[in-house]
Amino acid sequence: SLLATQVVARISDGLGVEIELRKLFEKPTVAGVAEAVAEAQEQKRKAEDGEAGGAGEAGEKIPGLVRVSREQSLPLSSSQQRLWFLNQLDSGTRAYNLSAVLRLRGDLRIDILGAAIEEIIRRHEVLRTSFPAIDGTPYQSISPTPYSPLELVDLSSLQSQEKEAHVRDLVFEEAQRSFDLANGPLLRAALYKLQEAEYVLCFIVHHIIFDGWSVPILFREMTVLYEAFLHGKPSPLPDLPLQFADFAVWERASLQGKALEHHMDYWRAQLEGCSQRLGLPTDFQRPPVQSFRGDTHRIQLSPELSQSLKNLGRNQGATMYMTLLALIDIWLSHYSKQRDILVGTPVANRSQIQTEAMIGFFVNTLVLRNEIEPEARFIDLLGQVRTNVLEGQAHQAVPFETLVDALHIERDPSRNPLFQMMFNMENASDGKLEIPGVVEMEPMRSGFLQSRFDLYLVAIPRVTGLELVCNYSADLFRSSTIETMMGSLSELIRLALETPQARISDLMAQMMQFEQRQLVDRQKEKAQRQVAGLRGVQRRAVSGTTN
Repeated sequence: SLLATQVVARISDGLGVEIELRKLFEKPTVAGVAEAVAEAQEQKRKAEDGEAGGAGEAGEKIPGLVRVSREQSLPLSSSQQRLWFLNQLDSGTRAYNLSAVLRLRGDLRIDILGAAIEEIIRRHEVLRTSFPAIDGTPYQSISPTPYSPLELVDLSSLQSQEKEAHVRDLVFEEAQRSFDLANGPLLRAALYKLQEAEYVLCFIVHHIIFDGWSVPILFREMTVLYEAFLHGKPSPLPDLPLQFADFAVWERASLQGKALEHHMDYWRAQLEGCSQRLGLPTDFQRPPVQSFRGDTHRIQLSPELSQSLKNLGRNQGATMYMTLLALIDIWLSHYSKQRDILVGTPVANRSQIQTEAMIGFFVNTLVLRNEIEPEARFIDLLGQVRTNVLEGQAHQAVPFETLVDALHIERDPSRNPLFQMMFNMENASDGKLEIPGVVEMEPMRSGFLQSRFDLYLVAIPRVTGLELVCNYSADLFRSSTIETMMGSLSELIRLALETPQARISDLMAQMMQFEQRQLVDRQKEKAQRQVAGLRGVQRRAVSGTTN
């Protein structure tokens, strides 16, 4: 879906017409896309000539993304506004701290690295932005000069066995430090020297100025700038004609009047009478206020199973994301005993081609609702999911915060509004980043675990097979419970791939049988461990008596 969104953006930029995302799935060939473009051009011509039926769905033209004066008061984007509000409720929260950590190996020039990071901060205004307020209304304050965030910490004097643990502790501590949104800066960087030619580079940044799409931009620009500066060359990166502040102003201007109502009519109809609370059985009572304390469990699907999952979706005109979402809906219905399932999903929200190279907080959240009919076949549900995903993508312009307010959703500090399960699919590279002949860079985990939802499942395609990462609320679930649930999801995937024509009720029944077998096996293992323990005690007792 990300690639499809980029194709739509490029068609809009290059040909001056808008085509719907679903057209790429209905006509997934060059000839089909050309036909869709011709239809859009004809519709545009009719609209310009004032002919009936040519005004388009929204009924009015959305203004283009342009640079605005920095002398005016710059508003926050809708997503930024929500994070700012949440920060006012708890100024010490670390729930929206993001971390990006790299292990560096090679002949690193620390001064060059620092200069490259400083240049990135100069290039992207959002990294120099703070969010003060006047009479309770926040605005974007952009510092005119970049800063040098890189802090060097030398750990080379420690014993080798101590270094890894110590650097992980330091990264964890850094990730837990809160930010001052009103004064900034909102990005920190630390370089930990383990020994000659080995370092760990840690970025901690507040979500209000950064999202997942921004990570590869940051790393790519850092490598390009480092290599150029190392050889005494100026930056090869052209200055950005537009910045995040321009996007925020554009978003506010575009989401008004008929353009907004067109999208809101869809979401009102789609979410009318929905179940706003996912009733998963929990191990612990839900606290009145989320602590965001989380943990993670990972499973790996085999390459064969992963390929079969991809092939099934392709045969049904669906992406792997859609296929997994259909399975997750069944999985959630199985545990919650609910048929009305709502799952949140992040979307890049970079429909304008100019935003692709920007660092910033663009990401939006869609709420995807699907009805689970036990007597329906799995492939029927997949068709429903496919339709709802494409329609949701077509109406993704409405910020989640605007949607929650418009639907008059009651705010509950103990849970996320509308949905408590988030699903995302990431495109991850198994390869290593590097500056040729100089420095090799390898992403590493920060160890900072938190959860803004009851469950957040991320699917990551890898060479070794699809990895499913479940980030969960440690306030609600034991690790053993999540392990069981993830095992059941893996089994459901296998069952659905074997018999995609199977009824959903049959798949759920087989899941129940699988869980019962797992429970019996665990009880046997526990009993065997207890017997082994008793025998060990007896042997030690006999040995002591003999002595």
